[in-house]
Amino acid sequence: MRKRGYSFRVSLENIKRFKDMPAESKLNWLEKANEFIQTTLPQEKLKIWEKIKEGRVKA
Repeated sequence: MRKRGYSFRVSLENIKRFKDMPAESKLNWLEKANEFIQTTLPQEKLKIWEKIKEGRVKA
């Protein structure tokens, strides 16, 4: 059976570093992460994510 999903760990040090970042830096980071996701994921996966966000599909 194929394992689904993913997980990752974030160190306490990275959490503290992110917490201490100015709001503008956090928003820039979020924007870059979103751009990366939008350009690397297949369109079909993005469509499924949109349906989940809209509540049309349960995760």
